Amino acid sequence: MLLVIISIWIFIPYLQDLPNVLKHHTEVYKGKCEIVITSGKHSELVAVLGDKNIGFSSSDYPGVKEGNYYCKVEYFPHTETGDLLQLYKSNDGQLLKIK
Repeated sequence: MLLVIISIWIFIPYLQDLPNVLKHHTEVYKGKCEIVITSGKHSELVAVLGDKNIGFSSSDYPGVKEGNYYCKVEYFPHTETGDLLQLYKSNDGQLLKIK
């Protein structure tokens, strides 16, 4: 029973984001961010935006290095799953090639 409750608790954010995914409605963040890359079997790229940690597949962005950037991130709000990542060296800088 406990396993069922935990599974439902983990699954709720995905259900909440389902309408957003179907309509392709994302939240947009523009500002300073820190990029962190986790290692392991399923490595992940995380854009840290204040209190949000937006996750991306690191294989989708092989040119990204860890560090501080100015970024534009589109993400689904309940799961904090990233849909688009654009990185800049500064607020008015050029878009970095990351793919």
